[in-house]
Amino acid sequence: MSNTTLFPSKTECMTKNAAGGKAYALKDQDALTQYAFTGTLANTHYVTAKSHLETVLNLCKAVDPEVVAKIAIASRTHGYMKDMPAMLLAYLNATDTAILKKVFSKVIDNGKMLKNFVQIVRSGVTGRRGFGNGTKNLIRQWLESRDDVQLLYDSIGGEGVSLDEIIHMVRPKPANNKRSAMYAWLCGAKIQDEKLVREVYYPVDRKAEKIVFQSNTRVYDVADLPPRILELERYFADETKLDSATKVPFRLLTRLKLSKAAWAKICQDMSWQELRQNLETLTRHGVFEDPQMVSYACKKLRDPKEIAKSKVFPYQLLAAYLDTGETPVFEGVTKHFWTTVKYYMEKKDKKGSQAISIPLELRYALQDAMEVAIENVPQFKGQSYLCVDVSGSMGYPVTGERDPEKVHTKVRCLDAAGLMAAAFLRRNPMAKVLPFNTKILDIKLNPMDRVMINAEKFVKYGQGGTDCSEPLRVLNEQKAMGDTIIFLSDNESWLDKSSSNQKDTSLVREWNVFKERNPNAKMVNIDITPKKDSQTIEAKDSLLIGGFSDQVFKMVDQFINGDFSKSHWKDVIDNITI
Repeated sequence: MSNTTLFPSKTECMTKNAAGGKAYALKDQDALTQYAFTGTLANTHYVTAKSHLETVLNLCKAVDPEVVAKIAIASRTHGYMKDMPAMLLAYLNATDTAILKKVFSKVIDNGKMLKNFVQIVRSGVTGRRGFGNGTKNLIRQWLESRDDVQLLYDSIGGEGVSLDEIIHMVRPKPANNKRSAMYAWLCGAKIQDEKLVREVYYPVDRKAEKIVFQSNTRVYDVADLPPRILELERYFADETKLDSATKVPFRLLTRLKLSKAAWAKICQDMSWQELRQNLETLTRHGVFEDPQMVSYACKKLRDPKEIAKSKVFPYQLLAAYLDTGETPVFEGVTKHFWTTVKYYMEKKDKKGSQAISIPLELRYALQDAMEVAIENVPQFKGQSYLCVDVSGSMGYPVTGERDPEKVHTKVRCLDAAGLMAAAFLRRNPMAKVLPFNTKILDIKLNPMDRVMINAEKFVKYGQGGTDCSEPLRVLNEQKAMGDTIIFLSDNESWLDKSSSNQKDTSLVREWNVFKERNPNAKMVNIDITPKKDSQTIEAKDSLLIGGFSDQVFKMVDQFINGDFSKSHWKDVIDNITI
């Protein structure tokens, strides 16, 4: 069965990419899907965050609202994106609340997503800063649909708007006394003399020149609070107590001055994923000053059963690994990003913050875990080639560069490229890796070396221009035979060797030559940053993937080794009903 493609027909519409090179213009719906599944609304090497936002909003205007809604659902449920689905809902809040009503609960599946949605609407970037009664009612219904434990977790974390702010804003109507007490506690009520007391301020005279507010004390029965809340309150009252019988979300304990022993107990109660994600927090609270806790954490991180249970791929471990130590700096156009990071760190130092030094043993444990997770990377039959872009623009973060005070991730496009090359080669030792900028670079990789050793060989690069056609040109020059071609690039190819009157990019022209010798070959183009254009054209033998995450490994495997139609974004979107 042939692959059903996201971009099913060849377009003759040529355009220029952000680097000024030749590219194929994507149709509006396809481009919006690309942005939604990539999820980056931040500064990249060529394009500002503001420009990204303007592009997405213009694409939304050009696409039917129902399609926008379907893309929002698909990017959340299938692509696991966070910011972009919320942004698309915010657009519908400003343009089509009837459609918003149909899809709201399908996209907003946790408190973080709700906070993202409210924050984006409040910012006014989608054209409407406020909420109508219809949208407020949707939020009320959503809050009432959550159980007490879900609301407790929903209240944790998040920048900007908080859950209690949202409760104040929409004023939900509690179904019973227990829910009333829960809302009161979330909004700051305190236990006094076995009663839950909350100070509420309401306007006395709205017609006055300045609205006058008067306080009113509302009292709730403590017995109506959920058991987990009562347990948490016990911690607040006596921070020396730490009972393993009741699980309290540890993020709710971070404001307490718990002992190292208490934090060690929290560490032992964490899941494998929580441990991986919170090594810095545990280090900051002194857990790993105890050699026994270091040994415990290392053993758990290395545990093959835990790794298999978590279904982790190498990319998640790469992010954790880079977060535990200094990321290598290299020369080139990405120097600006590292100036940004340096500014941020120096600002923290001026405030008295100290750098977190995570034990080296934990970094080694993450490397070992990565070796185990490699088993989840697919293998391919026949001869494979991985073409890895190591040009200057690949030095930017995968998720883009954020505000200097909110550096978002240490994982650069180049890190992701190096990881994929190393993982790919480990599982496919006969494959050939072709690093390129405007020429093929001689980066020697040993398939038997540890993944991070091979991955780190790429970090000293990140220089030069981009010619995506160069690997295929060299393969054609050598009359090479092959079955699979995989490109990993930001696709900002500008050194195009085709003439101005030719309708195809150099990459596609070289691919067509390669296909003459290898008619059954397949090509995957992993476009690591979002855009409205592409260097390749999707067909039954050519796939375009936007963004980079662990899902990439699965998608490539399904396309090369099996039937991809059930997992392709277009099919997912087409099968959504609203």
